[in-house]
Amino acid sequence: MRITCAYSGLELQVTHFPASLSNREAMHPIFLIKQKSLLQYLRKWSAGELTEKDSYLLYLALMHSTDQMEFRVPARFTEHTTSIVSQNMEHLARVIGYSNIIVHPHFSMPCIAITRDNADLANSRIWIQDWMQCIIDFQDGNVAAKIQEKLARREQVLHNFIKNVNRPISHYAKILADWAADAAEFPVTPLTPEPGKSVSTREYWKTIIIRCCKAESIFTIPREDLECLIRWCEDNIDHGSLYAHSLMSLLRAGMARQSNFLGDDGINMSLTTYSLMPDDSSPEAAAKQALIDSAPKTEPVRGEYPSQIAYLRARGAFRMAQDYYHELEVATAVECNTTTVTTDSGDIL
Repeated sequence: MRITCAYSGLELQVTHFPASLSNREAMHPIFLIKQKSLLQYLRKWSAGELTEKDSYLLYLALMHSTDQMEFRVPARFTEHTTSIVSQNMEHLARVIGYSNIIVHPHFSMPCIAITRDNADLANSRIWIQDWMQCIIDFQDGNVAAKIQEKLARREQVLHNFIKNVNRPISHYAKILADWAADAAEFPVTPLTPEPGKSVSTREYWKTIIIRCCKAESIFTIPREDLECLIRWCEDNIDHGSLYAHSLMSLLRAGMARQSNFLGDDGINMSLTTYSLMPDDSSPEAAAKQALIDSAPKTEPVRGEYPSQIAYLRARGAFRMAQDYYHELEVATAVECNTTTVTTDSGDIL
């Protein structure tokens, strides 16, 4: 008896009865094997132990086992089929493995109908890619839902802390930092805030938020890093909530303390010199120049100052003055090297 498989289109020979069946009435037995058993044959396929027709049948049987295939006509084995199977068998197995892990009533993959137009399986690569994209989209949706659920829990904890006037913000700064990292989706790109030390932007920004609660810690944060964090939060957090208000108030208060740290009250007037500033100079530029003039001439030592704040102020002023003098030296050297003299004849010496 000759049987034309309704799925593969291959002809099978069956003994014991002299008749034939059309391709709508029979199929190759491989399409009755359970998926788990089919997957075990991938080892033989990867080892090259299957013939071209065997690999073709395994490929079709695996696709059929997903319950996402409708064979309106049998597939066709063509001169390109072996290449199609070789390139896509591994991707198909991966999709089956991932989809089997997901047990959720709302997860689904698109059904594929085998018709005369696509029976050569040339589009099977696209079908597999579509299935994989469904898996990725479902996983991303689950991740987003979990993040929202985690944010809701943190917001409830924050709400209780913020509403309790007896709780200073330093007691829940870490929770606020964790909430901000999720709500604003802090990037995870690597940073090197200190030589030899690498940390993700997400973790570094969380430490900045926590430091803003402490009078001395805020001065260890580079101002440009604090400004960058504030801009990111302004652009990526929906404002108007109690949590967003607490976060931005904390960050801006930290910036204000940083701005006042080297303010007029930190200037030693006995060490300043009087100089004329240009008419267009700003008050900030004048204050900066006064700080530079009054800065210590040598690196400050902690034991020589009455408090940590006084020491940090002196160290900040010293470093500012050193940067200023270095830039001045560089500018002077450049100017000397580029000075030209023009003679009466117009020649440049």
